[in-house]
Amino acid sequence: MQAFLSFISRFDDTVPIDNGDGQPINDSQKELVKEMRQRLKHVLQPIHSDRFLVRYLAAQNYDLDKGTEMARKHLQWREEMGADRPIPELIATVPEVRSVCECVLLNPPHTTTTTTNTITAVRACRVEDVARYHGMVFMEQVYDKLRQQSEKHNRLIDKFIVVQDMTGWSLRSMQKPLINMVMETTHLRNANYPQILRKMIIINPPTIIGMCWSLVKPFLRERTRRKIMIVRGKPSQFLSEFMDESQLPRMYGGLAPDPSMPPSKVPEDAYLANQMTDDMDTLTIPRGQAHKFEYLRHKCESLSSKLLRHSCRR
Repeated sequence: MQAFLSFISRFDDTVPIDNGDGQPINDSQKELVKEMRQRLKHVLQPIHSDRFLVRYLAAQNYDLDKGTEMARKHLQWREEMGADRPIPELIATVPEVRSVCECVLLNPPHTTTTTTNTITAVRACRVEDVARYHGMVFMEQVYDKLRQQSEKHNRLIDKFIVVQDMTGWSLRSMQKPLINMVMETTHLRNANYPQILRKMIIINPPTIIGMCWSLVKPFLRERTRRKIMIVRGKPSQFLSEFMDESQLPRMYGGLAPDPSMPPSKVPEDAYLANQMTDDMDTLTIPRGQAHKFEYLRHKCESLSSKLLRHSCRR
């Protein structure tokens, strides 16, 4: 984020500061920013412009006390987590997560053939590591990408769009490890990276998601409701309104290559099938049969234990 904040400072005199509702901040909001800067003068750095402070004020609906405390906690969190380190160093703090976290959490580590279900050992990831990756490392990468795009196009680009394709999902997909990870990641992002999401587009969510959204929507702020959109059916025409076809995958009607690995497939380099040790055994369970395992969980909420249990059930 440091490089991003440093780069966008060049737009301070030419691009109005967004108040969170798509409008320039007004005089009363400017006074709040000035007071907030005074309260945080001992922890702010030169790169922390008014544009940076407004994000936290807007997230707290311009409550000066809450916005100031939120920004203070964020700066303290960055120091404790070492979030200002180069991105390769941040990625190295969660080495087991990047290649397998999405697949492992959504799909138990097994392969399916026409006759058998084969359980294969996969590197396990802790929920807190996955949340840290998606909540901190990924968001720092997003900020770096925003800086690159701002520099490339010579204009301020400080927000991004998320497209979540949930086609084929069901209530069964929403397993507890995934829910815990999503909740922890969401909390971390909301507390430290506010007002960076321009829009979230959810494609073909399960019915339960649509029902929950209908119940929650009336209680959300208008600016939050505008950011979340649910699309059903073929989204190509809708997505083209927000993205250039050169950036849109072919599966959505664009010209960019489709993702090389579907979300339902665990990458081969995540398996340990060729790294068996003397204390490891293999077992093939024929279709329709079951095998009961006894194992000791060495740590509460161990993700590896949960994954093993889910795998055996399949």
